[in-house]
Amino acid sequence: YKVVAYGYDSVDATDDEYISSAEFTLWADGEGVKEWTKWDLSGLGKVKKVRFNLIGSPDLYGDYGLGVAGYFAYDDVVVRF
Repeated sequence: YKVVAYGYDSVDATDDEYISSAEFTLWADGEGVKEWTKWDLSGLGKVKKVRFNLIGSPDLYGDYGLGVAGYFAYDDVVVRF
C-alpha cells in the first residue's frame, strides 16, 4: 500500500501529463507506518501542482474493493518558491 505524488508543470495539466513522481510506502509485509515520517518531495523538481494517489497491491482488495483505509494525512507542509 503506497501513496504516489505526481508533479505537474502546469496547474491546468491533466492527470496523465505529470512530469515526475515519488512513492511512499504506507503498508508492507503486515506493517504500517506508525508515526509521522518526513517525505521529501523536492525530487519532483520545480512543479506548479502536486496530486496524490493511493495504490494498493492486489492482495489488499476484497469483494468490496480496497480493504484498507483510502486516505492518509499530511502536516507541516513547506513550499519553497
